[in-house]
Amino acid sequence: MIPQRILLIENGGLRGQQLKTVFQFLEYEVETALPRELETKLAEADRFMAIFLDADAEPGGSFLNCLREQSRRLSIVLVADKQRLKPFNAAYQNLTDLHLEWPATYSVLSELLRRIRLTESARSETRNVELFRSLAGNSPAIIKTRKLIQQVANSDATVLTLGESGTGKEVIARNLHDYSARK
Repeated sequence: MIPQRILLIENGGLRGQQLKTVFQFLEYEVETALPRELETKLAEADRFMAIFLDADAEPGGSFLNCLREQSRRLSIVLVADKQRLKPFNAAYQNLTDLHLEWPATYSVLSELLRRIRLTESARSETRNVELFRSLAGNSPAIIKTRKLIQQVANSDATVLTLGESGTGKEVIARNLHDYSARK
């Protein structure tokens, strides 16, 4: 399940407030952070579908290293006005190719969010294959177990795994934890 939560890196300026308002109107959860708070927020990176970086945030070197590490796991979008977007993109060209010229139209923003969801969906499918490698086998019981893990991981249900010693309870718990958005 792709979280509908966005991390907005900004300095509390007008553009950041506008972005937050628009995302909330589109029914996305938005968490804002200052550049210096990025490392703390990224400890929970799986909670976000994307990071939107406001050009006015003026990030530093360690900030860029944090973003570079996350660019393989999350979509990063650069947000700036037209005059500032090209120099801003040049500084971050190795980080992402996603950008948003502000102010944006509804169609441009909705297309960008659609692209992000598609990218995240593809990443999630790749992740599912990797997670279930530790749950080896193709027996009906293993297939049923995988389906149950996928079904329960998308909910807030409490799960109790029972079984004798050595039957793989920890493998099930680890797969459930890794597959879930609740980390």
